Amino acid sequence: MKKSTKIFAAAFAVILTAVMCVSLGIGFITLNKVSFLEANAEHSDTAKENGVLIANRYEVKSTEQISDAYKKGDDSSLSDTDKKAYKAASDVLKDIIKKDMTDYEKELAVYEWIQKNIHHDDDMLVVVQDPDSDTYTPLGVLSGKKAVCVGFATTFRLFMQMLDLDCKVVHDVDLGHSWDLVKIGSGWYHVDLYYDTPNSKFSHFNLTDNMRSDDYTWDESLYPAANSYEYCYAVMQAESIDDPFAIPQKLKDAIKDKRPFFSYKMTDSSSLEKAEMRVMLDQISETVFGTDQYENYYFSYNTILNGKDYIAYASIVYPSSEEDDSQVTEEIQEKIRKKINKVFGSLEPAMEPQIGEAATTEIIR
Repeated sequence: MKKSTKIFAAAFAVILTAVMCVSLGIGFITLNKVSFLEANAEHSDTAKENGVLIANRYEVKSTEQISDAYKKGDDSSLSDTDKKAYKAASDVLKDIIKKDMTDYEKELAVYEWIQKNIHHDDDMLVVVQDPDSDTYTPLGVLSGKKAVCVGFATTFRLFMQMLDLDCKVVHDVDLGHSWDLVKIGSGWYHVDLYYDTPNSKFSHFNLTDNMRSDDYTWDESLYPAANSYEYCYAVMQAESIDDPFAIPQKLKDAIKDKRPFFSYKMTDSSSLEKAEMRVMLDQISETVFGTDQYENYYFSYNTILNGKDYIAYASIVYPSSEEDDSQVTEEIQEKIRKKINKVFGSLEPAMEPQIGEAATTEIIR
């Protein structure tokens, strides 16, 4: 091979190698960039408060336009749909909020109104997209009195924003559930009305991060820390006791009064007394609520340390309050039949449909 040819071949090899390295470098950078963008896109979807899809179905929508209009006293800039939500929410606040209320009392009034008046949406099938009946928007919730978790969270947030209280909708890392984080005084607190409705009143009202983490995991870097106990309901309601052995009788009294939530505190308690309190509640859970007499009850408890106070708080979900007809004896039932026959005359029992015939039932709603 000629010398010039060898030189050309060597130069070509160097150039080819450089081109390949540059190509590989660009490819590697591009791949990293795509991966970063994908990861960032996934993070941005979960890092924002609004526009997040919970349970792959219910979108968390902003309510600030409505609350801003309420604080200005002018709804002229709102859409017709938002005007309906504005009116419905304003009517509620007019009934439950008094001028001399503290921020905590306002929050409590809203919480109790929602807990009492809004119910779970048991029908998971969305047939018609109607803003007035959507169970995940404040308008649908206030109109139909039913809500999914997103509906509870956004409706509570709307009320808080209208009352000029900071409030955010929080979601778990799996995007399967949402609740609220509200600022009262200088501290933030978790509120989950979905779980507290209808039977677990106050069990998820004004919790700290530590208390809330027993149920769910969320990206704490996205939200303000909730570490204040000043307006924590379990702390505020805690009854002082001197002896853990007083708990069984107090618990029985609470059950008799059908109290859904209660808490007890011991100040300057020893490590033994703290252990006794935990064991006492644990044994109550196993030996009382594990029996036939209380098998339809749901009992849960936990403990927290707030300065010198060691606090044990618990909640009870009671059995369904449906009426018990077992006390109506055969004698009374016969008396009822005679009374009906006297008024309506002797009635023949309906014939059962034969095989192949269709039995029809008219339902009056």
